[in-house]
Amino acid sequence: VFNGKTHKYIVDMQIDDILVEVKGDQFFKKDGTMQNPYDHTQDDLYEAKHQCMIDNNVYIFTSNDIKICN
Repeated sequence: VFNGKTHKYIVDMQIDDILVEVKGDQFFKKDGTMQNPYDHTQDDLYEAKHQCMIDNNVYIFTSNDIKICN
């Protein structure tokens, strides 16, 4: 729930019992909170989504977590 409205959020994938979201670094501010890099008027909504992920034990993969394999 954000600003009195219920929003739906669907994770990118589920592996067994693990919920996974993949986000580029541009979606995170230096302080670790989430932002909408394309429309900063939605930053609070994105941070609410981030808190929902944390509250529901969603594993968040960022660029630092993904390595290129040759």
